[in-house]
Amino acid sequence: MKKLLGIMAAAIFAATLAGCEDKGPAEQAGESIDNAASDIRDGASDAGDSISDAASDAGDSISDTTSDIGDSASDAMNDAGDDEPGTATQQ
Repeated sequence: MKKLLGIMAAAIFAATLAGCEDKGPAEQAGESIDNAASDIRDGASDAGDSISDAASDAGDSISDTTSDIGDSASDAMNDAGDDEPGTATQQ
């Protein structure tokens, strides 16, 4: 009798495990939702990275431009200072 109960328990356990492998429609839908959410999260992260990179590039461009303007202004001031007082030409 104990042997029969053991065999039945093993059979029930095996059937339970086999039943867990089959995915029902609700579980399949849940996995699809999880995958879609993961894809959206990855896409949002990629978009955020692209925006961050673009902002950094814009900041670098602004910095370079202001530096160039400063250099040009400094050169113009130096060029203007090269004329000795009283030697400027009149037109």
